[in-house]
Amino acid sequence: MMVRAAAVQVAAGNDKRDLAASSPGNCKAALTVTAIRSDAAPSSLDGPAIFSNWATSSHADHVIAAPGVGVLSTTPGNTFSSFSGTSMACPHVAGVAALCFAANLQGVCAAPASEGCKAACGMQGIRAVAAQYRARTGTAYQFDRTRFRNADGSVESATPASAVFGDMAWAGQW
Repeated sequence: MMVRAAAVQVAAGNDKRDLAASSPGNCKAALTVTAIRSDAAPSSLDGPAIFSNWATSSHADHVIAAPGVGVLSTTPGNTFSSFSGTSMACPHVAGVAALCFAANLQGVCAAPASEGCKAACGMQGIRAVAAQYRARTGTAYQFDRTRFRNADGSVESATPASAVFGDMAWAGQW
């Protein structure tokens, strides 16, 4: 969604449930950010964060994934600490949008000149670039419950196999 050249995004939530029942994650006018575990390069350890809310097909058109586990952040006293959550994933998507808008200002955006990057830097544009990255690299983030264990060691079963976390936000185009 574009509002005066702003890409509106919200955190999906950290309740390990369908985001359709939680606000603001269920707002279809915003880009909803889920959290994934990821390092600098795609690997077999990457995947959805066990705490992240997820979407079903009715909300899949406005979700995107970003690193949200063990994100380094500044803390009081001029120090740093590691945090996890969908709120920690949101700044990654904001950075992608900022790079896109900056590319538009420099005239290097691939969108039609009449529209500049307004469409490309909004929700659907950022999701489209992420889908292109998935198609090129084969990197997809679908929930695999066999990789997640509850505190008692049992296999996680609360998240349905149909859960959608979205493609990972990607800034490499800019």
